[in-house]
Amino acid sequence: MKRIYNFFSKKFIFGFLIIMIFYLTVGFIAAYIILSAIANQTHSTISIFENWWQLLIFILDIICVLLLGLSIFSMIKTRKKEEDVYEEAKD
Repeated sequence: MKRIYNFFSKKFIFGFLIIMIFYLTVGFIAAYIILSAIANQTHSTISIFENWWQLLIFILDIICVLLLGLSIFSMIKTRKKEEDVYEEAKD
């Protein structure tokens, strides 16, 4: 039962992080494109980190990417340890 729970909780975490990364990245790029178009029409300039919310989106995106990488590393390490225990029990 514990193994089934771990499987579904890991899938939930991976799915959540992948969805967050996708939407945060799309939002970051869309905001830059829209603000760049507005700046071109008003003859001004825009930076990627002009507003506080653009910086917040970027930081959340980086945090989610790091968490996803850490989760994948942890999953691989745990799976290898479980395979080693299974191999020892088999012998």
